[in-house]
Amino acid sequence: VTVLDQQTLKYGITPVYAGETPTKQGDAQYSYAFAEWTPEIVAVTGDATYTATYTSTVNKYTITVTAKGWSQQQSLPYGTDLTELVAQIIAVFGDQYVATDSVYTLVGWSPELQIVTEDATYVALYTAVAHKYTVTWLDEDGITVFDEQEVDYGQVPEYAGETPAKEEDEQYTYTFSGWEPEVVAVTGDATYTATYTAEAKPDTGVDTTSSVAPAIKIVENDLLYILRAGHKYTSTGALVY
Repeated sequence: VTVLDQQTLKYGITPVYAGETPTKQGDAQYSYAFAEWTPEIVAVTGDATYTATYTSTVNKYTITVTAKGWSQQQSLPYGTDLTELVAQIIAVFGDQYVATDSVYTLVGWSPELQIVTEDATYVALYTAVAHKYTVTWLDEDGITVFDEQEVDYGQVPEYAGETPAKEEDEQYTYTFSGWEPEVVAVTGDATYTATYTAEAKPDTGVDTTSSVAPAIKIVENDLLYILRAGHKYTSTGALVY
């Protein structure tokens, strides 16, 4: 028994406590504050004992719950069931978070949710499924589609079709040289266009492919020349002008 004060008083005097305000050690669940003396203090008529009484207050703790897309911090009373509380929050925010890279689905908490007994932080745990984006491989005409793929976010796409080819013309042959723009890891839908390098055909002299300007044979100084499309060739095909 803890004695806070002891006094000797004359009959008829009303005692007054002169010590420090009584205190009671709290615990994890409750804090205590002095309330009053019991029984009620009255004038002395004989020996008397008064006992301090206290009011109790349920302690509150700071609880932080962090997830993708939301975070909440609350001051909650000791004994609060976090499982029920977080279930209410999830009913509002949902258990999925859609990001550019993936769809995240909530699967649990670290540490596991429990009844409030102290300050605590809980972090959501997720499984992630990568977003897929469309990658299109086009010819240089911007119309012809060589291939179209669904590729996971962050993966570098690879063209899987036949090597692009461009038909030669009167002046050039063409060789596939790569894709424009540079192929990089997927962050969204992307389109790549085939590019080609051109190589001039060797000059064979007389233009034998043109149907617009037929060749004309002429003789000058006993030498045979051929005129075609404004150019003059020797009989051997050498360009004169």
